[in-house]
Amino acid sequence: MVQLDADDANSGSAASATHSHAIGDMPQPDASSRTSADEDDHGHNVGIDDIDDAGDNGSIGSDSDVPSCAVCTEPLEWAAVGPCGHRAVCSACAARVRSAPNPDNRCCICRTICPFVVVTKAAAGVVSFSTLPAVASHDDGRVGEYWYCAAVSAYFDDEQQYEAAKAVASRRHGDQPAMINRIILFFLL
Repeated sequence: MVQLDADDANSGSAASATHSHAIGDMPQPDASSRTSADEDDHGHNVGIDDIDDAGDNGSIGSDSDVPSCAVCTEPLEWAAVGPCGHRAVCSACAARVRSAPNPDNRCCICRTICPFVVVTKAAAGVVSFSTLPAVASHDDGRVGEYWYCAAVSAYFDDEQQYEAAKAVASRRHGDQPAMINRIILFFLL
């Protein structure tokens, strides 16, 4: 984490040049575990969290060249990309978050509603949502050059990723009736 002195005029321009985000005032503890703010010396230290050009911050303790999933922190090989453009969540986490019993179709980063996502290689180029084939919301399978999984509301450019997401969604959806049956049985007894 980069430390900037709030009194340094050049610090602000350096921070904006690296697409950094200011976290706020963070008094620094001294050897007695008291902060400089406790001593009322009005020191202003600001913590900066480095953010790359894609708007993602790297995981702590990992190689900065390898992005990680914002949800599970595993290395990001396949990413779910929504219309907002964020590609910081892996396909497995996207399948878990976007499938029943409590689907959440918001971007995990900016919370924008994403009616559908495209799962593609994390390092792939820009996804063009205007060229996606139209699909009925309940149809699964091959649609043009993609595979579509209705339970996840996602297009996949890789069949293995599609099958894996479909399996996750069916397991999560399959748990719901069993739980409901147990609840009903509980109240009947």
